[in-house]
Amino acid sequence: MGVDRRETLTSRISASDEESVRKELGVHGQRWASIFDGYFSDPEAARPLVEAVERAIEASRPAVAADLDGGTGFVLEELLRRGLKGVRLVNVEVS
Repeated sequence: MGVDRRETLTSRISASDEESVRKELGVHGQRWASIFDGYFSDPEAARPLVEAVERAIEASRPAVAADLDGGTGFVLEELLRRGLKGVRLVNVEVS
């Protein structure tokens, strides 16, 4: 059972930001899948990074965790898919 990226991302943002997210996914989403050996689009390739971030969040219990220059939000999406709770995840992207 897969996670619909657009549904996951847009269900957690304001309506005013929804169009910006769709544009970002359309422009960069497909391209990310083809570069960096899938590191930012393939859950298995990104697993070591996602697990390290998850451990850090669980150990420090912050109220907010921000992914600076987070692109399409893939890493945060993976954390949500894994069921991470108790922290607000924020994707900061200015491209």
